[in-house]
Amino acid sequence: MGASRLRGERVKADRGREAAVAFFSVGPAAAFLVLGLMLWPVPRQACAAPATNLQVVLWQTGMPGQKESVKELVRAFQEAHPEVLVCLEWHDAAQAEQKVRDWFGSYGGTAPDVTVIADLWLQEQHARLLLPGRRLQRELRDRFVPSVLLRGTVGSALCGVPWTVVTEALYYRSDLLAELRPPGRPPTSFGELVECAAALADPPHRYGFGLPGAGGGAEELLYALALAAGGEIADEDGQISPAAEPFERALTVLADLQTRGALQPEVLTWTEAELAELMVQGRLGMMVGRPWLGVMLDRAEQEIAYKTARLPRERGGTGRVAVDWLVAFGDTDRREQALKFLEFAAQEFWQRELAETGGVPATRALTGGLRDTPRWAAHIQGLERAGGLPPDQWGRLKAQLGNALSYALSGRLGVKQALEQAAQLSPP
Repeated sequence: MGASRLRGERVKADRGREAAVAFFSVGPAAAFLVLGLMLWPVPRQACAAPATNLQVVLWQTGMPGQKESVKELVRAFQEAHPEVLVCLEWHDAAQAEQKVRDWFGSYGGTAPDVTVIADLWLQEQHARLLLPGRRLQRELRDRFVPSVLLRGTVGSALCGVPWTVVTEALYYRSDLLAELRPPGRPPTSFGELVECAAALADPPHRYGFGLPGAGGGAEELLYALALAAGGEIADEDGQISPAAEPFERALTVLADLQTRGALQPEVLTWTEAELAELMVQGRLGMMVGRPWLGVMLDRAEQEIAYKTARLPRERGGTGRVAVDWLVAFGDTDRREQALKFLEFAAQEFWQRELAETGGVPATRALTGGLRDTPRWAAHIQGLERAGGLPPDQWGRLKAQLGNALSYALSGRLGVKQALEQAAQLSPP
């Protein structure tokens, strides 16, 4: 019976839920009927304990198949654990950071039992989480790729279970490369990237390489190129400065692409989705993308001739990985049920299903079995030796890299001067 049919009020129940309290007016006859029902003997098996509600909040990204995959995971979990009733809520992914901060802050009483948080937030908030037990931690370390686990490890403890794993790869229109004379091949080094993009460019009809805007992925791409450049990006104290040599090599690549006329116009104003649409139209030869780009291209109305390659690297370079983690809050009063849900999501089958909705397979068994598949090959190659964004420095570094990009690509400063100028800024 819905609350709208009851004359009463709603009162707060335990964590994350409400209970309806109804007040009924019954006549004498109805009262005797209710009393008779209360006195009627009830078989013992009909008095089973009610299922325990487990509140789970996930983030809606708009990826095709995301909700369907999670729905199947929840259905299978409840079949395996009928004593647990999963109350699943979907929230807008754009609100994730603010909501998570609220839950860890003054609105902690409104937090769910389980949610997904980015690896950048784990270091700051790990003390407020319910950590997986020792047995599950051992199992995760045995099964998952080390570069993935590093993104969820604080001290010696894993904070949760990998939910979405992302690496970058170079997406290119294979039909456009085939039209070059001589036919082109995907670039493997920074120099080849510039030359290939310049050869593909025929503005305004076609652009060689797509660069997203500041605040929309450009800073992350510059950081990924710095990792791919090789060399140390941090000093002996672990501090990262935009003036470090790998950032100079990375920004030089983007500046060279600009100078050669290979980038799209109004370069720092485009979103990744807009660049993907250019690629669908055949007006963009290459861009760096995460796995969602492959899903989008595969679902385009017309068949798109595209392939992927590992992000070009220099000697000693590595890839970049980002991991979203399924975690339980430390103050949940459903600790056992929350940890059961985490353990269930870590199963090999569900890790493969989750990867299908815009991620990268992240267990040793899956990466070994899928490393030659066209969809994931380049992303898996990028996972084998990969680092991530620095959680304690990224807020400052992102603002500095954004400024350096603006200085250099606008022509106001040279690459080295742009990075040095940006390094002097102290963002709030």
